[in-house]
Amino acid sequence: MRKRVFAGLSIFVICGLILTACFSPYEGETAVITINFNNNARSSWLHDNLDILSEIEYRVTLDGPTGTHKHIIAPGTERMKFTVASGLWTVKLDAYHNDEHCATGSNSVYVKAGQNNPVTIKMKPVSGENSVDAQTPEISGQPQGAAYKVGATAAAMEVTVAVTDGGTLSYQWYSHNTSSNSGGTIINGAIDASYTPATNAEETVYYYVVVTNTIADNEDGGNKTATTASNTAMITVVDSEHHHEYEWTITIGAAAANNGVETSVQACVCGETTGTPRVSTAGLSYTLINGSTTEYEAAAGTVTSGAVVIASKYEGLPVTAIAEAEVIDENVIGSFVQTAITSVIIPDSVETIGNFAFFGCQNLTSVTIPSSVTTISRGAFALCQGLTSITIPDSVTTISESAFALCQGLTSITIPDSVTSIGDFTFYDCTGLTSIIIPDSITSIGESAFEKCTNLTSVTIGNSVQTICFNAFKDCTSLSNIIIPNSVTTIGDGAFEACTSFTNIIIPNSVTTIGGGAFLLCDNLTSVEIGTGITSIGYRAFDNNNLASVTIYAIEPPTNGDFAVNVFNLTRHGSYFRIKVPAGSVDVYKSAWGIGFYDNLYEAITP
Repeated sequence: MRKRVFAGLSIFVICGLILTACFSPYEGETAVITINFNNNARSSWLHDNLDILSEIEYRVTLDGPTGTHKHIIAPGTERMKFTVASGLWTVKLDAYHNDEHCATGSNSVYVKAGQNNPVTIKMKPVSGENSVDAQTPEISGQPQGAAYKVGATAAAMEVTVAVTDGGTLSYQWYSHNTSSNSGGTIINGAIDASYTPATNAEETVYYYVVVTNTIADNEDGGNKTATTASNTAMITVVDSEHHHEYEWTITIGAAAANNGVETSVQACVCGETTGTPRVSTAGLSYTLINGSTTEYEAAAGTVTSGAVVIASKYEGLPVTAIAEAEVIDENVIGSFVQTAITSVIIPDSVETIGNFAFFGCQNLTSVTIPSSVTTISRGAFALCQGLTSITIPDSVTTISESAFALCQGLTSITIPDSVTSIGDFTFYDCTGLTSIIIPDSITSIGESAFEKCTNLTSVTIGNSVQTICFNAFKDCTSLSNIIIPNSVTTIGDGAFEACTSFTNIIIPNSVTTIGGGAFLLCDNLTSVEIGTGITSIGYRAFDNNNLASVTIYAIEPPTNGDFAVNVFNLTRHGSYFRIKVPAGSVDVYKSAWGIGFYDNLYEAITP
């Protein structure tokens, strides 16, 4: 094959009015673009191969006011004129030799009748057999991993690199929370062949450096930069109060990158715990709490996915909280909100999990809550749909409203005896939840706490619960039975509304108030027994299609008796429905609750 050198082509385009030279298809003012393939072009292009210049075929593309026009210029042509409409035109030239694309170039010119508008198109050779590419840097010395105590002085990681093409080497270091040398977080200012890692927090960080070789651009079409990434180096920083001396085996970099080379690192730290240390995830952010100078709170920082381990100390001070997220214009932002993290280990220094801290973490499947935590705040794990189970330690005293709302994958949860109340909407719409044990320490079940838990089949209510609040178990359609303990005094409005699997309910003597609609639309409920302590039954409390009888053991009729028709919706039940009350109280109930047609619904019972 004939050697070709494509150094740089200048084509001179002369624009002027040459109406007599070419046929014009345009109406109105026209102009002529003239392309000269002249000796000036020869002297700057193919100057070593003038014998093939006459073999070059040019393909011209004109793009302007009347559209795109393409022309093929036969080899040997030195000049061609194109009559065009006045206006802005882009001229693109492509040179071919034996159908091989050799060079290309373009330029724009405003063509106006009556004026000459010369323009030069500089053609750049297409990359070919004689183009020069930058050499890929060769790394002969990889950065090395190490282990340090918090606050210790770390040794610099270094990389040794060489090229033989005279190029200039540049460096950029990255950090990552997994052993991968791509997709990391850029470390601003880390642009040398060495980098010293931070040791101010208990964490594990993977570092790597991307090296770039750059050569001069002689416009031959070659790639003038080439890059390569080093292996990863794992830097582990541990809290000296939690671990003792041991030996780690650390894999430096991904196996694919370093052929599985392993390096043993001896780490000397103090404490009682044996085995593999718990080290925190790189990229997490730590902020002093409300201006405190003694404790930090943790948030996601630059971490967006994967397993997360939160440090127990930062810069020598304890991490005592998971930062709360902000709600701005109904949008929840900050902390770990809507990240793709898969698991989280919270250290035993943390006391509070902040409002909405892990809201919307739908890939989260595992959470370790230590015994130091006392408060799980509002919405802390709401909409974590991948969470299937969670154990709450017995240090927790408060589970706030919506803490686990919309966790539809949650099938089981253990509530310890230390918790005294279940907040509003705490387990709202947890459709995967099948059973729940409410311990004796609980005194109140909040509004809508278990509403729409449609697969809940078993509920054990502890003996200290006094109030079952508004809509607490509404729409728990699979719940067929519930034992209400003798500690309960109030069943709130709608508390068991639309629990369509109920067939009978016994309300103990301790209950004084049954709220409006408490058992509304429990359409398979056929019998109800109400204890002696009842003093008030709300509007439509037992408005159901199939209710056959209600037994009330109270001597005195509950108040709101003037709404008796609506309490039981007597118009639905016809002559088969019966209200059973103590002997000696029938007339009292008739007087208070029913007249006329409804008088015959009452039956006397002997307690």
